[in-house]
Amino acid sequence: MADAQANAEQIEYWNERGGPQWVQRQEMLDAQISPFGLVALDKAAAQRGESVLDVGCGWGLASAYCAHHGASVTAADLDPEVLPLARFHAELNGVEVETVEAGFADVGPDLLARVDWVIGADICFRANLIEPLFDLVAREIGRA
Repeated sequence: MADAQANAEQIEYWNERGGPQWVQRQEMLDAQISPFGLVALDKAAAQRGESVLDVGCGWGLASAYCAHHGASVTAADLDPEVLPLARFHAELNGVEVETVEAGFADVGPDLLARVDWVIGADICFRANLIEPLFDLVAREIGRA
């Protein structure tokens, strides 16, 4: 029940406050964040034929980036309203990305077993999501 509550609170926050604030500041935030993200993605780029799970994918920019480099990508987010944006960015970049509605707590062994990489490029905006995120990391480490 706590996981469902965390998901509902996160969706409400981004739909009502966080999302509009991000849109107002998007150009500045993108300029600040983008160089660091691109360096990280280049250093740990998935290779053609590998599979990636992008947890908390948001608009799917990291998903599209990995797919552009040949990876098979599943983009997961707990907010179903951002998944069309992830699909749009994939289409805009001429790549295919599978989208799944799932929060950190929803990512189970069946989904983890299908991927070589788990990434989270734009995650953990609220304190109540830290524990589910660490639980996901622990599950993935246990699988490795």
